[in-house]
Amino acid sequence: MEAGAYRLTKLSQYGFSTFTADMNVNFRVPAGQSVYIGRLVVEFPPGLLSVGTRFRVAVEDARASTLDPARQKSGLSLAEVTTDLMK
Repeated sequence: MEAGAYRLTKLSQYGFSTFTADMNVNFRVPAGQSVYIGRLVVEFPPGLLSVGTRFRVAVEDARASTLDPARQKSGLSLAEVTTDLMK
């Protein structure tokens, strides 16, 4: 991914339907830097989804549970990764 500002604007849920929803999740990627932007969590209500169905979107800081397995798998220290959670 190139450096710059990014916005996650669409959420698509495939497999059970072709549900899409507009989103406004922003994050930045500085040049030459590794950044942990968080875990995007989307919670859908139980039952059928229809137009206007509300859902919950949150960004969690799951840095340790995300980077620790990556460290073990890659052998890299990943110490230079900074945390800048999506907004």
